[in-house]
Amino acid sequence: MFTTAQQFIDEYSQESAVTQGLLAVLTDASLAQVQAEGLHDLGRIAWHITSSRCYLLGQTGFEMPDQGHGFPGNLTADMIRANYDMLLERILQQAATKTEADLQVVYRFFDKLDVSLSQMMRMLISHEVHHRGQLSVLMRQAGLPIPGIYGPNAEATAEMLKQMEQG
Repeated sequence: MFTTAQQFIDEYSQESAVTQGLLAVLTDASLAQVQAEGLHDLGRIAWHITSSRCYLLGQTGFEMPDQGHGFPGNLTADMIRANYDMLLERILQQAATKTEADLQVVYRFFDKLDVSLSQMMRMLISHEVHHRGQLSVLMRQAGLPIPGIYGPNAEATAEMLKQMEQG
């Protein structure tokens, strides 16, 4: 759990930069990539990453736009990136106003889960990381280059090994 808002801001700034790196590679054509019939496509997962933050933090007193739970359709990669960036700025600005006491306030989610703001901030990051994994698999299947996430990607690793072998 976070004990200060700055801890969340620091970690979420790092994690969101990784997400932005993935979103930067998306193309409009790639948004239709699916792993299997009946599963969400890349566009829906990318939209979910950006829009779900409104629901999660909106339940804890953050002023977030209502983006619904559905997929608006006709989205472009640029629209997804712009929405992600706009909401990120909003989240970081509002997080900066939260006190240590605010982080301990408990909220009820889904009519059964009691979670402090601090816990929800952790869940928000974990949720984004989880879906980022799905996003990277679909991006690879769509033939998009995958930026390094927590280290070099497969291509960068192969290049490093090649350079090491060459001396």
